[in-house]
Amino acid sequence: MKTRFSFIILAAVVLCMIASCAPEPMVSLSKTTFSCSNEAADFTLDVTTTYDWSASSSAGWVKLSPSSGKKGITQVSVKVDANNSFDDRSATVTFSSEGVTSSLTITQSQKNSLVVSTSNYHLSFKSDTIDVKLLANVDYTYAIPDSANWVKAITTKGLKESHVLFRIEENKDFNSRETAITFTDKSKGLSTSVKILQDPQIHFEMSADSLALAYNDTAFVIIIQTNGEFQWNTSGCTWLDCSDKPDFTPGEMKEYELHFTAGINDTHTPRDYEVPFTDANKVRYKLYICQEAAPYIFVTVCSGREMTAPVVKETSDDAIIDWGDGQRETYSPSLTHTYAEEGPHTITITSMQASRVNLGSLRGIVRMDFRLF
Repeated sequence: MKTRFSFIILAAVVLCMIASCAPEPMVSLSKTTFSCSNEAADFTLDVTTTYDWSASSSAGWVKLSPSSGKKGITQVSVKVDANNSFDDRSATVTFSSEGVTSSLTITQSQKNSLVVSTSNYHLSFKSDTIDVKLLANVDYTYAIPDSANWVKAITTKGLKESHVLFRIEENKDFNSRETAITFTDKSKGLSTSVKILQDPQIHFEMSADSLALAYNDTAFVIIIQTNGEFQWNTSGCTWLDCSDKPDFTPGEMKEYELHFTAGINDTHTPRDYEVPFTDANKVRYKLYICQEAAPYIFVTVCSGREMTAPVVKETSDDAIIDWGDGQRETYSPSLTHTYAEEGPHTITITSMQASRVNLGSLRGIVRMDFRLF
């Protein structure tokens, strides 16, 4: 009985000795913090534990390999994704073993941004103001080239969404001009620019702004001197046309020849038309064309119902006689005409080349008009 009791005491002592030799749970990390820029990064970490361990991350942009391991020392690869957001961020990786934890804190910088809402401005030659809107999470400055003294900053505001106003002076030159305003963050890491293109002052000059044409003038030339494109329109005129298609060179001072054609005016009244022109800056001009009436003989007689045409020398092939009762025909000195009623009747002879007229065959002449003969 005494031997059995001694064995129980010995076993208790052995168990006590074993329990006192078991290690305490422990998690030790070779680093507890890590900071990086917004770009992707990776590093290694030594994890030392007395028991098996596991790890978890508070953010999906931090990845561990492996994420668990056996006791002892384990080398863990940590990968950090690029930060494409415009804010700083942080994550906590927690390593656990037998109820004991140790943490790794990772902080990552924001993606710096300096963005303009509009990067190109195309302006007319007139003075103007542009409002450049920026979205930025950095402190920035701007620079205007020394040669662009026609661009002047008006005001600027703080960061985040800001506006910078620039005054663009009138372009009094006949050439276009351009420049760029460069915005740079003060750390010299980012830059963006705004391009400004300003149209030239348009010079537009016609060789004539009015012309008087004879009845048989059929062609004339107008010379346009300009440094831009222009348009004209003759669609509203049935007797005037210009079908030229100039090869424009905007920004270069050039002369352009426009070849107009006019029909022969065989009517007894002058006619006119204003040809509208528009230059590259939408300024309007007019070319006034006036064409005289064709030469003719105008005779009023009070003779009887039958009449013989007067003799007109050297008439053109297209000479016309109007008997005054609605009847017209090609002129011939031997023509006779019978009226339905007694006179007086008005005879009109239109001829482009007539030089003399003999009225001997007419009787009872009341009135003659040779003003346009």
